[in-house]
Amino acid sequence: MSEIEELKSRLDIVDVIKQYVPDLKRTGRSYKGRCPFHNEKTPSFIVTPDMQIFKCFGCGEGGDVISFIQKIERVEFGQALNIAAERAGFELKRNYSEKDEFLKKEKARVIEANKLAAKFWNYILKSLPAGKPGRDYMRKRNIRPEEMNKFVLGYAPKGNNLKNFLVSKGYNIKDLVNWGLLIERDGKVMDKFRDRLILPNLDLQGNPIGFSGRIVGPSEYAPKYLNSSETLVYKKGEILMGVYQARDAARLEKAIILEEGNIDLLSSHKVGVNNIVATGGTALTEQQCKLIKRYADVVYFAFDSDAAGLKALLKGIEIAERIELKHKVIPLGKYQDPDDMINHEPQQWINAVANPINSMAHLLQVYQQDADLGTADGKTLFSEHMVAALKLLEDEVQKLHFAEQVSLLVGVPKQVIVDQLQSNKQVKFAEKATEVKEVAPVVQSHASPQEIYLLALLLQMKDLSKIEISTEIFSDVNCRELFIKLTRLGNTDYDFTQIFAEISDGAAEVLQQVLLIDTSTITDIEQEFAWVYRILYGSYLQTQILALRQKLASETENSELLTKLQYFTTEKHNLKNSSPFDANKAQNLN
Repeated sequence: MSEIEELKSRLDIVDVIKQYVPDLKRTGRSYKGRCPFHNEKTPSFIVTPDMQIFKCFGCGEGGDVISFIQKIERVEFGQALNIAAERAGFELKRNYSEKDEFLKKEKARVIEANKLAAKFWNYILKSLPAGKPGRDYMRKRNIRPEEMNKFVLGYAPKGNNLKNFLVSKGYNIKDLVNWGLLIERDGKVMDKFRDRLILPNLDLQGNPIGFSGRIVGPSEYAPKYLNSSETLVYKKGEILMGVYQARDAARLEKAIILEEGNIDLLSSHKVGVNNIVATGGTALTEQQCKLIKRYADVVYFAFDSDAAGLKALLKGIEIAERIELKHKVIPLGKYQDPDDMINHEPQQWINAVANPINSMAHLLQVYQQDADLGTADGKTLFSEHMVAALKLLEDEVQKLHFAEQVSLLVGVPKQVIVDQLQSNKQVKFAEKATEVKEVAPVVQSHASPQEIYLLALLLQMKDLSKIEISTEIFSDVNCRELFIKLTRLGNTDYDFTQIFAEISDGAAEVLQQVLLIDTSTITDIEQEFAWVYRILYGSYLQTQILALRQKLASETENSELLTKLQYFTTEKHNLKNSSPFDANKAQNLN
């Protein structure tokens, strides 16, 4: 019997697969469940223990226990053998040097010490009076016992409790310092983690390889978070906090949410969103993104809504593009981080996760808020930032799509933005925003640039009688008023003095902006008008869809809402075929 065959004989394929397919049930001499490799409602995934093989009659995947591990873990054959061997307690015969053998044993000792430390801190948090500060902090941050158990949370009290405990278990102080559990300071050896809520960082087999401690008492002279230093088993750029707990949900959703903080991680699990991992305060690396790609097809960035979060997002997009990992963004709106949103509006977090947006579309919104598009400096700042972001993309279709959006917002021909994309000029993302804000006060406008541009194109139309669109696509009431006024006049020989006298002050302000838009370079006004219309109509449809989904969350039996949702969803699906010149479109969308 070969070594691989002997390894297979040590594993029961049913036991292995049940860890990934919880609904696997016996049917006669076989087992049946829903396939973990594709979405299906009716089980077509069969495991035959007599032959130690599996087969899905839906997607065609099949093989033995090693090939299942290779497929489900998204690893090479050699890595699958290592995972299988570890689960079977089987030692693969290899030509190890004495150094390799020493390192293997040393890593096992580090992990064993970490396991004892995790259990020790967890016991203190759960059961001892010394754990009260940790329990109080958990209540303050709304952390439930369920998450405490799931993540094996612990509390490290003040003093040298861990040092005394591990020394009593026979560990050498020098080793414990080298393994990052103790530190040496001013000739004294003491616990590294003190007065901190402890979150173990688990490897892909569930072993604690490091720790992150959040201080629970006064933090004036101590860092808020304290993480393990790198050791034989822990390389901070190669693992993500919570990846072990997120794996099953990530396979099911085919997506992983990436955020920054440990508490955000626990809060998300609290509301049932489990496919989430955290960078844990470290800079994102290519190895970490490759780890995400191992379990998911797309990463959803949910970084903090501050300057550091924006910087992390741009870095994440750059890495994701380099390794061909799809990416989207979960916008946090007015909230600082996911934990903030979950504690105030948990359903909003669930909805946001269910409706991530294109990364560039998110940046388009962010940079509009950072620049005053009513000024030349603001337009320059906005376009520079967007061009720098678009240069990160590999997909030329995406680049051109958003180049059109940028050109529309700043009022220049698309080719100007395309030329900038093709230049080698480098732009710093964060620094110029403050510079412009200091010299140009931000002017908030209720009318979007797209609405202004559409009205400017309307002035150049030769025949307004065939335009049939609902005024509901205008979010701004003044734009709506002006659109109605112009279409009722129905001609291109406008008396603007008379128009200004007959409209409200708000509509007059909009008209002034419209008249400043240069449309002389547009060769096909109707085609341009149709394109901008679809942008506005699509935005309107998305707003309606999200609002209806929120209403249906509490009014699940409301057939009228369901009918509206179906209509708007169909319209969104057929958006590319929508025309402002189709008479059938003239209807009240509400």
